[in-house]
Amino acid sequence: FNLTFPLQVLLDLSYAYRPQAMWAPASTRFGVAGQFRNLNRFSNRYDFDPANPGRKGREWEIKTYVQFTY
Repeated sequence: FNLTFPLQVLLDLSYAYRPQAMWAPASTRFGVAGQFRNLNRFSNRYDFDPANPGRKGREWEIKTYVQFTY
């Protein structure tokens, strides 16, 4: 995607409904993922503020998911 972020952090927590064995495929999972990004002038969603030129932007993204397998 060729996007630039000075700092990008991802945290993903999930719970497996049934633990998987070494030979079995992955089990059904429920999870929450959070991502934080700092934005600067090279980031595509950065909005420059002329009143405060040294300010960096911030972006938060929080997702919930369910992954089904059988």
